[in-house]
Amino acid sequence: MLSADSSLNGQDAVAWGEWFQGLFADGYANNSGTVGNQEFVDDEVALSYTGVWNAVAALDAVGDDLLILPPPDLGNGPKIGGGSWQWAISSECNDADGAREYLEFSFQDEYITEFADKQVVIPATEAAAQASEYFGDGGALRPFVEFSQQYAVLRPETRAYAVISATFETAAKDIMNGADVQEALDRAVSEIDANIASNDGYGFQ
Repeated sequence: MLSADSSLNGQDAVAWGEWFQGLFADGYANNSGTVGNQEFVDDEVALSYTGVWNAVAALDAVGDDLLILPPPDLGNGPKIGGGSWQWAISSECNDADGAREYLEFSFQDEYITEFADKQVVIPATEAAAQASEYFGDGGALRPFVEFSQQYAVLRPETRAYAVISATFETAAKDIMNGADVQEALDRAVSEIDANIASNDGYGFQ
């Protein structure tokens, strides 16, 4: 948890980046180099490799013809990013008991269901999923629950994740738009490592 070096810019990562860049250079993916779902919604492309957050827009555009597919196996089995932004109680919280009571109250299934349906995110419990407009058995977005259960890999459990996520997105967009793969990944590693170092390792030292 202290460095992205060799993981994000090593031989396997560079090979991925070159393959990924080729999808756009060779015309297999949209040449605009954008990230999003708009081309699919606008009926300009037949396939959108995206996540649950874009599903309602796709459902509104396509209706019952929408087919939600499992993730492809890109070499080591299908993978889906698991886990999301989390609530926590700081060790410096002035009223930890009150904060804990609020969290325990808000984690009731009915509130998880309401949050999931309004934000279009996969409910954290099966009971909440079953009560959902979208994610219960027979719901239009139920496949997202099942694929997540089968293929989820937890994201890095560190407070640096917000920086890791944003930095990787920038690197991926640069690669999509023709940047040198090794340089883009090295730059991402430098930015991530600098952030971790400036925050004293986020407690992992």
